[in-house]
Amino acid sequence: DAHSDEAVTSSRSGYALLVAETERAIRRLQAIKLRVLAAADSADVSADAGLADTGAWLAKQTRAGSAAAAGQVALANDLQSLPATATAIRGGGVSVEHATVIAHTIRRLPETLTPRQRRRVEAKLVALAGLLDPPTLRRRARMVLHDITTRAEAEQHHADVLRAEERR
Repeated sequence: DAHSDEAVTSSRSGYALLVAETERAIRRLQAIKLRVLAAADSADVSADAGLADTGAWLAKQTRAGSAAAAGQVALANDLQSLPATATAIRGGGVSVEHATVIAHTIRRLPETLTPRQRRRVEAKLVALAGLLDPPTLRRRARMVLHDITTRAEAEQHHADVLRAEERR
């Protein structure tokens, strides 16, 4: 209510607290939305609506752009196999933008990595997401393989990623 907002914001540090708590609440709501989207995609809601896919369905429901909607659906599905990231976003400590960087990085990891190595990469990225903004996390994510593989494997993967980006 207005009185509690006034009490919190009666000092300059109160604004920082209010903004931080509001951001955490928004992130928690976004996590709920992503879980709903994953369930909607599994239920194939787009077929009932006569639409091409869940991204198109979401774009229609929210009047969001189709690319943004498709990205949200992709992230919702990725989070089902990224338990540390899903937990962090549900707790409000990781933003959708951070989670998108993490999911994109995990998707592009070499197929030769073991499930344990993939979990280590995810855990490292989630920890970094608590400290870095998304663009900085994206840059740091390119080098995360150095932490869990040999230097040669990491450099080969980095070169492969750069070649793929250049082709696109």
